[in-house]
Amino acid sequence: RRVLFRSLTAEDLGSLEANIRVRMEELEKVVDGLNPSSATTPIKPKQASLGAKMGKPIHGVFICHASKDKVHVARPLARELQKRGVDVWIDEGEILIGDSLRRKIDEGLRKSEYGVVILSPSFFKKEWPQRELDGLYQREVANGKVVILPVIYKLSIEKLTEHSPLLAGRLGAKWSDGPKKVADVIMERLGRPSSS
Repeated sequence: RRVLFRSLTAEDLGSLEANIRVRMEELEKVVDGLNPSSATTPIKPKQASLGAKMGKPIHGVFICHASKDKVHVARPLARELQKRGVDVWIDEGEILIGDSLRRKIDEGLRKSEYGVVILSPSFFKKEWPQRELDGLYQREVANGKVVILPVIYKLSIEKLTEHSPLLAGRLGAKWSDGPKKVADVIMERLGRPSSS
């Protein structure tokens, strides 16, 4: 007599979960390839709005991310928020050839109501995103209000705690829930209704 089912061990479940993650990433790449506004298409720089010319805050969110997370997280999230009417500051949509990186990033940090910080293993290996986070943190301290909106990508709470206990202590959106769900919670913080 053959046994059709067997009990799964913790190791079996771990392997299954890793396999599912790999397949999901492969599927995301295929889906991105089918969509003309895919994550691989850079976001185009835009003309300064009247509010920007007058020196007023113009962006709903600044997306702070490591360059390795741009295709799979930053662009899809920026597009999802833009579809919902949020003015998003993302480097490739704001910085033109010849611009000073530091000045443009400082301007984006200053003129954005919130900073969406994509926390990932890549984030903690890069200097620029951490400087941007420092700027957002300083705004929180100076203004006494929430500015930093964490989005957790490919990072366990244990690993996040190793990198930054302060960030681990905040409620963050999980990218594994998908861009629409992450955008929903950001919209809630912005005081706007979500799409679902």
